[in-house]
Amino acid sequence: MPSAEAKIEDSARNSVGRINFDDHPASIPSCRTAEGFRLTLPAQVILPWPDNDQALSVVRNLRCRISAITKVGNVELGTAVDNGIYHPAKPHSNESASFDWAGGLESLAFYEKLRNGGVAFFQLDVQGEHCYGLAVKNEKWRFTTEPYTFHDNLQLRLPAETWSQMLENLKVAANIHLAVPLPAEPPTGWNKVWGHVLDARSGIRQGGSSGLKACASAVREALTEWQKIEKEDLGGWQPPSLQQRQTMALRERIDFLRWIVREIAHLGPHGTATVWTRDEVMLLYANLCALLAARRP
Repeated sequence: MPSAEAKIEDSARNSVGRINFDDHPASIPSCRTAEGFRLTLPAQVILPWPDNDQALSVVRNLRCRISAITKVGNVELGTAVDNGIYHPAKPHSNESASFDWAGGLESLAFYEKLRNGGVAFFQLDVQGEHCYGLAVKNEKWRFTTEPYTFHDNLQLRLPAETWSQMLENLKVAANIHLAVPLPAEPPTGWNKVWGHVLDARSGIRQGGSSGLKACASAVREALTEWQKIEKEDLGGWQPPSLQQRQTMALRERIDFLRWIVREIAHLGPHGTATVWTRDEVMLLYANLCALLAARRP
């Protein structure tokens, strides 16, 4: 089994074992939770049998901080925890460990934008407690030495196909890919636009008829403020007159948006858009999914 390795050391910094993370697992166990998701990073804890039978290693309280590796540094995504207690065996133990990573869908959405279809590439900062169990002659129990917290780090690459299948199994792939994170701080001159974006988000969280109405109003205000900064460039095309717009029903306006989105997508096979940015493609994809959701076929 291919693996990425973290060392286990005792308080004297002697190597007493290792943790092997499977970097080519057949699958990544995962499930949905109320908070978002939980997935398991498969691993094995390997502890050789010592020469001195009286001092046997005990390893417990394993955890690893998971970070995305970027060009400007690592970004922490979450923490995976294993609650097992591990002992050596002859000639060595090879016990399966389950590092469970629980978190919100926002962290997966953030990472998917970084991954951009490639392999899943993480920095794992591993730590755990090691101590020695000291047998007492003619007794069934042992003393243990004071626990020592060991640390190690490694890089873990998981195949893109395996990672993508995990997202599909969670049935959150569409929701994750629809996430469009905006900068936390607005660009200079865009404060009012960002303020209305936050108001729209608050309306969604509030829910109910009043919250949804507040969201729609905030979206309108954000686009109005954007228009003051940048007038729309329609390339000479004339939009419907005010009189026509005043008579358009909601369904007609949604169909008009559908037509516009299709015309933008036309630039791929029939137009000049030979290179799309991810944000431009996300614009198309997010609108398509939102239009289908509003249509409720």
